[in-house]
Amino acid sequence: MACHKPIQPLDSQQASWQSAAATSDPALEGWIDGQDHAVGRPFASPGDTDRPTLEPPAVRRLVLERHPSVLAAQAELDGAQAMARAAGAWPNPEIEARVMVDGPASGDIEAGLGLTLPISGRIAAARKAARIELEMARLTLDAARHQALLDTELLLASLAHERRHLDLSREIAETSAQLAQLLQQRQSAGLVDPLDVTILLAESARDTARFARTQGELTATEGELMALMGLEPGSHSLQPPPMIAPVLAETRDVLVAAASQSQAHWALARLNLERAEWEARRASRARIPEPTVGPALVGEPENFSLGIRVGLPIPVLAPGGAPYRAAVAERDAAHHHLVAAGREATREIDALLARLTGLQLALDATSGASLGSARQAARLAQDRYHAGQLDVLHLQSARRAWADIETETLDIVLDIRRTQLALERAVGRPLALTTPSTETP
Repeated sequence: MACHKPIQPLDSQQASWQSAAATSDPALEGWIDGQDHAVGRPFASPGDTDRPTLEPPAVRRLVLERHPSVLAAQAELDGAQAMARAAGAWPNPEIEARVMVDGPASGDIEAGLGLTLPISGRIAAARKAARIELEMARLTLDAARHQALLDTELLLASLAHERRHLDLSREIAETSAQLAQLLQQRQSAGLVDPLDVTILLAESARDTARFARTQGELTATEGELMALMGLEPGSHSLQPPPMIAPVLAETRDVLVAAASQSQAHWALARLNLERAEWEARRASRARIPEPTVGPALVGEPENFSLGIRVGLPIPVLAPGGAPYRAAVAERDAAHHHLVAAGREATREIDALLARLTGLQLALDATSGASLGSARQAARLAQDRYHAGQLDVLHLQSARRAWADIETETLDIVLDIRRTQLALERAVGRPLALTTPSTETP
C-alpha cells in the first residue's frame, strides 16, 4: 500500500494571472487593450462554495472605485476644474466716496468707480497656468488609476503563485509526515536506523512549517486585496487569472519613446516646466502698471458734476523685479527636473529590461530539461521504493529535488511578472505582451 501521493506535475494544475493590459473590461477602457493572454481555466479559492466569488475584472473595477489614492486624485481634479473656471477673471471694481462738511448744512461729495484695465496680459497668463494645472490634475488621476491597477495585478500574481505553492508544499508536508510515521513504526521493530528516523522527522517538521508559512502568506495577500477593494476580510472568494509568463514584444527604443509621453513623473515634469514658463511670463507682465478708469461724481448733493476717474499704480513699495527673478529661478529648476526625470526613466527601463532578460534565461533553464529530469528522477525513485530497491531517504531526496526545482520555477515566473509590472509603471502604459505556447511552468 502506498504511503504517499503520486507525483502531480505543476503543469497539470489550473492556476494563473494576467496583466491589467490583458483582460477586456469596458469599465477600464484606456488601460485594458482587449487582448486575452490567459492560458488555462482560472480557479477560485479551494472550498469556497458559500462566499460570492470575485473574478479579476470585478476586482479591478472595485479597486478603481474605492482606492483612496484614486479618490484623492479625483477630488484634486474637481478642485482644479473649479480653479480653471475662475482663472482669468477681471479684477473687481473699486468704489471710493468722500464727504467734506463745511458747516452744519453744507458740504461737498466726491464719489468714483474704478475698474482696472488688464493691458499687461497677466490675466491670459493666469488662465493658461490654470489650464496647465488642470492638465496636471488629470494626469495625476490617470497615474493614480494606473498605479492602483498595478498594485492589484501584483497582488493577483502573488495570489496565484501562493495558491500553487500551497498545493506543492501541502503535498510535500503530507508525504514527509507519512514517511516519518512509517519509519517510526519500523524503528519500533528494529528495521531502520534511528538516525534515518531523526533526519526524516526534522525534514517533516520543516515541511510542515513551510506549509503553515505559505498559508499565512496566502491569507495576508487575500486580505490586502480585500482592503484595496474596501471589503471585509473573508467576505468574498477571490479568483486569480491563469498563471503564465508572457513575453515582452516591444524593443527598448519603443519603450523609452512611450515613457517620454506616458510616464507620469516625466509627463508631470514636462507640464511643470510649461507652467513655470507661464508663471515667469506672468511675473514679467506684472511689472507693467495697469491703469484704472471709471465714472466720478463731484460737487454738492443738489449740484454735482459727472466726470471720469483715472488712476495709475506706482510700484514704489512693491517692485516687480524680485517676483520675476524668483519665477525665472523656478523655471530653471523645472527644466533641470525634466532632464532628471527623463534620465531616471531611461535608467529604470534599461535596468528592468536587463533583469527581465536574466529571468527569462533562468526560466528557460528550470522549466526545460532540468525540470523534466527532476520529475523523471522522482517518479523512478518512487517506483524503486515500491519495489524495495530504494531506501526512504533516497526517495525523500529525489522528491525534494523535484519539489525544489518546481518551487524555483514558480518563483521565477512570479519575479518575471513583478518585473513586467515594474516596467509597465516605468513606461506609464500597459506593455505589449505575447502569450507563450504553453502555460508556465
